[in-house]
Amino acid sequence: MVETEFGGGGTQGLERGPVGFLERFPERVRSRILPGYGSNGREAAMIVEQRLREKLTGALAPVHLEVVNESGQHNVPAGSETHFKVVVVSGAFTGKPRVAQHRMVFRAVDDELRAGVHALAVHTYTEDAWVRTGAAAPESPKCLGGKARESV
Repeated sequence: MVETEFGGGGTQGLERGPVGFLERFPERVRSRILPGYGSNGREAAMIVEQRLREKLTGALAPVHLEVVNESGQHNVPAGSETHFKVVVVSGAFTGKPRVAQHRMVFRAVDDELRAGVHALAVHTYTEDAWVRTGAAAPESPKCLGGKARESV
């Protein structure tokens, strides 16, 4: 087992799930791995997902909103909230080019991006465009980062 600068081997705490695993790291590290983890170390999971949902709803009044935590598809600890996909259908996008639509989304969730959301896949649609797609956003590609890249 490899010792780390944070003390302990690589699997210490895993038997207690992601919270137990993260307890061995200093708070500054925990909050970057799992934003919203909280100083008491026991904040509920899905805090970032909920904040994304609330902020997008408040800023864009979507008629359809999907916030998908895709962190489990990446090389991060279980329970992480670092990789998300959002699908936003809103009248606020009418007449705006795709780049402006995406800027509206990024502006709405700027705090979460600065606080540890590593990746945000954004799919924006006007109501008419959403109907034309068959009410379906594209699937996210498989992650090729971390160890997955080594096997390609």
